[in-house]
Amino acid sequence: MDHYHVGIVVTDIDAASAKLSELVGVTWGPIMHLEAVEYRDEKGDDVVLPTTMRYSTGTPCLELILEVPGSVWVRNEDQRPEAYKEMETLYRPSHADYTYQAKYGIRNWQGGGRASARETT
Repeated sequence: MDHYHVGIVVTDIDAASAKLSELVGVTWGPIMHLEAVEYRDEKGDDVVLPTTMRYSTGTPCLELILEVPGSVWVRNEDQRPEAYKEMETLYRPSHADYTYQAKYGIRNWQGGGRASARETT
């Protein structure tokens, strides 16, 4: 059985938990806080950050992570779906647009979806 979860960076874990519970019926485990977790930053340097997170207890498998400004845990505030307008009628090169649409019948031409090949910060 494949097991994966989706991490979502949020500014308020309690509010995000409540909203997702209301929208899709997610149930949650306890909020966990670790004072020092080792990560690697965009320069390849090792950094130690406090990390606060919460996991769902069932499906969908979600992880909420509290935003830590200036770190790897920041929300994407630079979303520009209009930049992909020309892709509405074309399949993006090096992406899984066609395969994802063929398998699931859904197409997210705006970018940044599950068929995306990029990560934005």
